[in-house]
Amino acid sequence: MIDNGKITLSGPILANEVDTLLACVSGVSEVENQLKVHDRPENHPALQGGIPRTGAHGEMFQARWSPTFRLFAGTVGMRLMANCLAQRDAGSALLGTLGFGLFLRATTNTGFSEMIAEALPPSVGRGSELLSAAAAGPVL
Repeated sequence: MIDNGKITLSGPILANEVDTLLACVSGVSEVENQLKVHDRPENHPALQGGIPRTGAHGEMFQARWSPTFRLFAGTVGMRLMANCLAQRDAGSALLGTLGFGLFLRATTNTGFSEMIAEALPPSVGRGSELLSAAAAGPVL
């Protein structure tokens, strides 16, 4: 809970995660720590399951990029593509291709996995029906 620059942290947490959580808190005048620290997650349903936390992810690995990072990444991508056109060697071609991907990612603000999924044709759910019809032969 946040109130006039004071934040209250509460709830169950594993002992090895406390320092990471407290390091993430910034921009407040006071932190009131009401966390219930546990050494192990056993017998604490809120601490079981899920994906283990490994720390903060960099801007590059976020699903959506900030406008500033998009501008930076798009500029770097364009420079790599321009270098590819100027140099015309294998290394520049590889970097130009990476630059194109970076520029495309920055322009659309869509993750690479989403772009690939959208580019692929939808999976054919009727594949077995088509195979059965083909195996039956031509219809007269």
